[in-house]
Amino acid sequence: MKLAVLLATTASYAAAETCRAIAFSSGDQSTVYQAGVLKSLAKGAPDATKYSAISGVSGGAISAGILASYAAGQEEAAADRIIKFWQDASNS
Repeated sequence: MKLAVLLATTASYAAAETCRAIAFSSGDQSTVYQAGVLKSLAKGAPDATKYSAISGVSGGAISAGILASYAAGQEEAAADRIIKFWQDASNS
């Protein structure tokens, strides 16, 4: 019984110490694709979008900056804005 309590306590502690990051890569179409994935995760699995850090490279850095301008819990709205940004950029 003590082992079960120890394992449960350890698992609970490990879950509380989880650090997640969202990293956007570069690329023309991959930036919009990544925003679509973010939007789908925000809709279908909101716990999957709980993060402690955001990063990006090149075009992904722009997406990361847009996401960072939104409060936690607003990932779906941020994804919509990222998608709109890249659609507008491709039309100019």
